[in-house]
Amino acid sequence: TNEDKNKIKDLYNICFPGESEFCDLYYENVWDSNNTIICDEDGIVKAMLQMLPVIFTNGNKSYSSYYIFAAGTHPDYRNKGFMKALIEYSFELNRDKDLCILITAEHSLKDYYGKFGFCEMGCLYESKIYSFVSGVRYRQVFDYSDVNDIYERNMKNCFHNKRSLKDWENIFLCSKCNVYSSGDSYFVAEWYNDSLYICEHIGDNAVALVQQ
Repeated sequence: TNEDKNKIKDLYNICFPGESEFCDLYYENVWDSNNTIICDEDGIVKAMLQMLPVIFTNGNKSYSSYYIFAAGTHPDYRNKGFMKALIEYSFELNRDKDLCILITAEHSLKDYYGKFGFCEMGCLYESKIYSFVSGVRYRQVFDYSDVNDIYERNMKNCFHNKRSLKDWENIFLCSKCNVYSSGDSYFVAEWYNDSLYICEHIGDNAVALVQQ
């Protein structure tokens, strides 16, 4: 419930250190208690996870899905089955969904989640892009519908998250992001811990935009 929010935030910061700024923005602007389940004993939140509704599509068919987010157990209560109970309960609550998606915080957790039937679809990676004056002109975009149109045109033949305008709004409510576009490409730049991250770039000219 909303009364648990501060305890849930405290546990988030313990399980995901270094994300306090995101945590504050997310729980003040986006978090929905209806999507959250916890293991609570004696007033202590020992484990938690969130079930965020998402739609995936391959261009031809849409799949009703949910994304397990912020799944964490307090270090003092790990290896006691709390997370197993939450994951299995989330399956019960979402029996009408086609898919369940999650992103592991560490690659070492892949085998743990595999016990529940999860299989690897892909991986996230970081790479360095060096600055270069490419001559490509771009503009900052404030209209989420324009960005979403570019996203859908580039992703139409791929299995991807079909975003709503509300999804885009939530992205920018939770981070210090700006989005820039040129033609049929765009990138999202985020300031995080005094560094600039390109957290998404889409389209044939996206890397050239980022370099510039």
